Amino acid sequence: MEALFAALARIQAFAGVPGEELRASLPLWRVLSLKDERLLWKQGRPADELALVHAGGLDVIVNGTVIGKVGVGELIGETAIFLSGAVRMATLRASRPTQVLALPSAALQQLRAAGSPVYDALLRHALVTAAGRCRELDRQIAQVRQGNFAVPLAPEKAGFFSRLWQRVRQPAVTAIACPPLEELLAQHPVLAHSSEAVRAALVAAFTPRPFRRGDVVCRQGAEDDQVYVLAAGKADVMREIEASGSALLLGRFEPGTIFGVFAFAAGGPRTASIVATEDGWAYAMDGAAYRALAPEAQTVWMEAMLAVLLGQCRAADLALHAAIHAFATQHPALLPSMSDVPNVAGAWGALEGLRPGDDVMRVRAGKAKRR
Repeated sequence: MEALFAALARIQAFAGVPGEELRASLPLWRVLSLKDERLLWKQGRPADELALVHAGGLDVIVNGTVIGKVGVGELIGETAIFLSGAVRMATLRASRPTQVLALPSAALQQLRAAGSPVYDALLRHALVTAAGRCRELDRQIAQVRQGNFAVPLAPEKAGFFSRLWQRVRQPAVTAIACPPLEELLAQHPVLAHSSEAVRAALVAAFTPRPFRRGDVVCRQGAEDDQVYVLAAGKADVMREIEASGSALLLGRFEPGTIFGVFAFAAGGPRTASIVATEDGWAYAMDGAAYRALAPEAQTVWMEAMLAVLLGQCRAADLALHAAIHAFATQHPALLPSMSDVPNVAGAWGALEGLRPGDDVMRVRAGKAKRR
């Protein structure tokens, strides 16, 4: 057990987990030994566990082609295990005699029910991993959209959005009534199954903010830790890419959209600006308000954000594949729009929001008991 504990303690994801909590989880892990070229997981099979490579190494194989390798100390399957009905996107095969530590989904649910910090650590790690995947897809989609695979995403300068703000900015007063946040949260596939007490705590953590048509609700390149729920009105997702300062329309948001998840979960500059096209309201929660929540409410909100991010990743994958096909066939008119690709939800480089009614990934979640 000491060797197992030492292996888990070295994982960065568990850096903040108390030693006694990590030790308490040891009986839930199982040790698997693989001979050279033996399979750990097979592409297309249910994603029902995560694993840590303790010794040896694994080849990552997609459709019969080796596309990467996994080495000692790396967590694998830490995102898919949170999804109900997820399947393996790749086969993992031992490249030499290998030992892995595996945590089945049933064990993960035990940790969730016990309110274990180990579960929260894995959930946070999954969020960061999903956010990283979103950033990479964001980069690839923007490059394909520009027809240049070597062009990095350009930070916003004092161009289109600054001019827009200065031209249309007015006092944020609107005659539209602000819809109750409780009703909006209850529509979300994850939050709908949380307790009324948890939703009430989340409602208290958000602050309603009115906006006028033309307001920039959040700005490309800004670094902040706020996440939003669009309560009333509509908004466009726009990015300034070209050196001339012109903007590209990436998508449109409607009431119920949760956006700003990427910046809230992983930090860094905003990848797009959200510009109101109607008067309306948005609810905002910053990092300080989130950290003041009770542990159970924090966990539920992390699960909700993970569902949004993973839904965006899947939608962005569809958009990227369609965009590459259009680029390869040299028919720019075929580049997909929001209406062309199902559930893209602003995947054209924005990856900023998703309506609760969209086909988001369902996170495995259950009631928790805090020690």
